[in-house]
Amino acid sequence: MANAEFKATLARIRTEIDSKDRELDSITAALDTGRSLVRRAPATLVSQRVTREANILAYNDVFLVIAILAFLLFLWGVAIELKMRRRGDISPIIQFAQAMTAKLGAASQVKDPARE
Repeated sequence: MANAEFKATLARIRTEIDSKDRELDSITAALDTGRSLVRRAPATLVSQRVTREANILAYNDVFLVIAILAFLLFLWGVAIELKMRRRGDISPIIQFAQAMTAKLGAASQVKDPARE
């Protein structure tokens, strides 16, 4: 839940920032070319377009953050694996699998009195 809230907050912040940047860019471009925003398009259309582009940029930033975090977690996992191999330890995942296999093997060897 906190992860989803973090992503939503990041998207909202980036949307606001990008929206303001795009709006300023649109106004600057309109003034540079000598045309007003009203002649080019109604203000609501410009605002809708700016908001849409800001949302797209915000979600791009969210996905970038997620990708960076995933890559850092991957590197952390690789570092742990290399450290365990250097020390000669067995992976806890392999230990768990061996324990479960042993329990299943022991359970299958127990004789069922109902079958005899």
